[in-house]
Amino acid sequence: MHSITGLATRQAYQKLQGLLDINNFIDYVLLNYYAGNEDWGEEKNWYAIRRHSPDAKFQYFIWDGEQLLHDVHDDTVSDPFVRPFGMMEELKGNAEFRKAFAERVQKHCFGEGALTPAASAARWMKRAKEVDSAMIAESARWGYYLRNPPYTRDKEWIAEQQRLLTSYFPQRTDILLKQLQEVGLYPKEPATRAKR
Repeated sequence: MHSITGLATRQAYQKLQGLLDINNFIDYVLLNYYAGNEDWGEEKNWYAIRRHSPDAKFQYFIWDGEQLLHDVHDDTVSDPFVRPFGMMEELKGNAEFRKAFAERVQKHCFGEGALTPAASAARWMKRAKEVDSAMIAESARWGYYLRNPPYTRDKEWIAEQQRLLTSYFPQRTDILLKQLQEVGLYPKEPATRAKR
């Protein structure tokens, strides 16, 4: 991507909007914040691509995300060691970007949004059911040589599902909102707040 600096200015932000799918970027960052991704940052585990056409914009894609959903209080929003990009830090200084970010938070963290507790739990269970049988082989693969007694689907996998369903997903959205408010990416008193 072309180098753009001074993203707090209107002119630089407009230039960036011509190169970057802003909503996609916000959704990408927001999802990594929600999951508390600890294996992500400016120098690792990110991709941005675009089509080869003059009007195409870069989009970011999630990949290599095995270090997430650990502790419901994980804070990759303000943790100085896990910040996604210098670009994100600059964008926090742009009022138009903060407004766009708050709108995406409103979309995903309220009502039937993708990052609400109910939606997150339903999505998890859908995927968990798809891999249920495979977890027997996967637990044998990772468990028998790593520890004694070995990992098992019925003990560790089911316990992890219960932790996510009863602790992580029910609390994470509210914790994330507070983290975003602390850095000015979501207003403490939003003008219109949909029910969650």
